[in-house]
Amino acid sequence: MRVDLFDFDLPQELIAQRPVSPRLLDVAPDGLHDRTVRDLPALLQPGDLLVFNDTKVIPARLIGTRTSGGKVEALLIRARGPDRWLAFAKPGKKLKIGDVLAFDGLRGKVAAKYEDGSVDIAFDRSGPALLAAIETAGAVPLPPYIRGGTADARDRADYQTLFAKRDGSVAAPTAGLHFTPELMARLAEAPAPSSRCGSTTPTSTRCTPNGARSRRRPSRPSPGPSGSSRSARRQCACSKAWRAMAP
Repeated sequence: MRVDLFDFDLPQELIAQRPVSPRLLDVAPDGLHDRTVRDLPALLQPGDLLVFNDTKVIPARLIGTRTSGGKVEALLIRARGPDRWLAFAKPGKKLKIGDVLAFDGLRGKVAAKYEDGSVDIAFDRSGPALLAAIETAGAVPLPPYIRGGTADARDRADYQTLFAKRDGSVAAPTAGLHFTPELMARLAEAPAPSSRCGSTTPTSTRCTPNGARSRRRPSRPSPGPSGSSRSARRQCACSKAWRAMAP
């Protein structure tokens, strides 16, 4: 496959550098409606389920040096253990197993390399101490088209959801950033129950609805009798809420 076939021109002036007023596409039986996220409570019906991703984004971009010389950048992807993370690193080809990396008071060693360019980094501390060090040494991993990928203090707040609690996410569930205290208060009065979840893998979810736990992704409500516009609308609203809050 030629990946260059997917290239397209996106003018710099059309790329938002800060969050803007969120939009919501309402896929209803009578067509598509352009709404805002604050309209969500009015779209919910009994039987719908709101699922919130409550993982907290960590500053997963680490910039440092190799003891052998030269800069190194690591984007943490997934924890492998209490002291080890899978990461994409630059310059990946020059890194060797055993190379020692220094990141602003945090040190690690390349423990493994993989064909896709990722590496395992074994750090010099583990558990809460490691997360605290990453919080100090790391930065929010902005894409290069947003201010050249350089994050600031405001980004640490902008890329955190209102209901973030558990450390571990390396990228913000961006649609969840649109939920404000005012919107959450209105959702509490809506007819749909809510569940707090944190994504563990792309195909599994850990949920806590009313104190219970489930190891599978919540299923969407089944459509009602054929021809029922309310059933069709309910199903659309639920799938829309699922995508918005647990991408």
